[in-house]
Amino acid sequence: MHQLCTYFDAQYFLKGRALFHSLERHAGNFVLWVLCLDDIAYDLLVAMQDHRIRPVRLSELESWEPRLAAAKSDRSLLEYFWTCTPTWLAYVLTRQNSGTWVSYLDADLYFFGPIDGIFEEAGGASVIIHGHRFAPENEYKSATSGVYNVGLTSFRSDELGWQALRWWQTACIAACYLRPDEGLCGDQKYLDDWPSRFEGVHVLQNLGAGLAPWNVNNYHFALVKDVLKVNSYPLVFYHFHAFQLLSSRLMGQRGYDVPDAVHRYVYRGYARALQESLNETRQLQPAFRAGFRRPPWRELFHDLRHRRYFWT
Repeated sequence: MHQLCTYFDAQYFLKGRALFHSLERHAGNFVLWVLCLDDIAYDLLVAMQDHRIRPVRLSELESWEPRLAAAKSDRSLLEYFWTCTPTWLAYVLTRQNSGTWVSYLDADLYFFGPIDGIFEEAGGASVIIHGHRFAPENEYKSATSGVYNVGLTSFRSDELGWQALRWWQTACIAACYLRPDEGLCGDQKYLDDWPSRFEGVHVLQNLGAGLAPWNVNNYHFALVKDVLKVNSYPLVFYHFHAFQLLSSRLMGQRGYDVPDAVHRYVYRGYARALQESLNETRQLQPAFRAGFRRPPWRELFHDLRHRRYFWT
């Protein structure tokens, strides 16, 4: 059984629910542990009544790890959420048998192919990370965002897995700020030296795992028997960073241009998944509107001019 964990509040609930539905199709036997960052997310997940979802209140995690309380006082809310990432992983990992993998997933990931291949590639490793693989026009971001992306990060319940996770947890509790001039990018830049700092770290080589708007222009795409190939690799998951909902019909990618094939075969499918999530959520809470946001007019017009938004 895949042990997976994520966190989100009401603003990311539709994306988190879409992630869950993609796991239903591509993760086989799994449990998704969700750290609920507000009461709305918790109540909606409980109302879904799905045994594969394990909602946990943020207050429970804070009781389990008292060091979080002190950390909360000197950082922004977003920085505090990032602080919780390795502690949340540790919370879930302590509840597993020895040798079990636990994977953290950002709520704005979406799976298009089987998750099993990620662990098959990792073999006997104890930690799995994946690179940003920035396209040339975005390479400058590595200095502030880091070499690796936290979006999917996995730890095995063994000595080497715990060694890396405990180090990361302590580092984030001590300092988890968005201060690019100081070399800090929340929980993420701590991963930069892991392949040399720790034993048992595997960096994913599958180009279909970790496709994202910052790297899509590196690759060629082809649809083969209804499977989108990233160079020669089938697409496994996409990271929908900066994907914005303006309404139930108008949504799109802010700040990045993506190839037509990705727009057609990746983004349109995700938009439909978000619409489905919205329809299901409104059956539980008819007035639900969280997650919709309009950017400043100048930025909106710029993105519209570059055809980054679309009607569904």
